[in-house]
Amino acid sequence: MRSFIASLVTLAVLCGAVCANCIYVENRLSELIEICDSLPDSVQDTAKAAVTKLCEKWESCRRYISFTIDHREVDAVDDAVSLLSVCVKTESSEQYAAALDQLSGLLNRLAESEALSLDGIL
Repeated sequence: MRSFIASLVTLAVLCGAVCANCIYVENRLSELIEICDSLPDSVQDTAKAAVTKLCEKWESCRRYISFTIDHREVDAVDDAVSLLSVCVKTESSEQYAAALDQLSGLLNRLAESEALSLDGIL
């Protein structure tokens, strides 16, 4: 009987850890998506500050998120954030818009796949 109770406690702790991780990842990704959606469509001074904020926020949560998300997806977001940062520094408006669309798409797909929903599981 003790082993059964221990297995139930272990299962509860595991389910709690998985739910806490999903909530953490979902919150961080939603913050990144909000920042990404608030960026202007062209390179401006306000875009530079917002992209810097986006880069800092991604770097602060990337290490933890990479434990639970596939490294290919994390690397793709890394590349998109880096490309967006370079486009802002070089003030390339055409590449900036494309990089912003790419990053927004990646973050939305990542948030959908990591959500606690039937769509995220399937």
